Amino acid sequence: MTGQGPRERVIQAFEQSASLYGFNESYARLYGILYFEGEKTMDELVECTGFSKSTVSRGVNKLEDIYMVESRKKEGEGKTRFYSAEEDLESAFMKIMENEGEREIEIMREALEKAEEEMEEEGDEEGLEKVRNLKKFYSRSEKFLNLVKKMPRGKMLDKLSRAVDRMIPGD
Repeated sequence: MTGQGPRERVIQAFEQSASLYGFNESYARLYGILYFEGEKTMDELVECTGFSKSTVSRGVNKLEDIYMVESRKKEGEGKTRFYSAEEDLESAFMKIMENEGEREIEIMREALEKAEEEMEEEGDEEGLEKVRNLKKFYSRSEKFLNLVKKMPRGKMLDKLSRAVDRMIPGD
């Protein structure tokens, strides 16, 4: 994939977007190639990207971790894995929110509970106020996450869209 055709332009935008969030641009390129070109093997990805096999391997593993790429074996193809891009980005986003969001909330809840106790004992009023603000944020985040998990995705997206339309009139 070289040149500045429309597909390459989108793949480069994936790379720039990844960079904005501190993600590896080469992983975004792998996703973009799989998104546009469909299922590929590790060797095919190495060939079309020019990346080393270790870079491609790390990339597809990371993309699998965040639900952006799926891998599978095909009958009769031995150990060869075939990689494909998740095209339903809403689904990938929801999986990230549900899985990683829950872990983050639990990690923060435990740390904030302990910090609150210790700051109360120490009389650290300034720190205590900050910790309590964080606890409120994570409590609201947990409520939101639970709502998202319970509500059918289409219904939730419709409600969010209507809310955004009310907040930001236009079109």
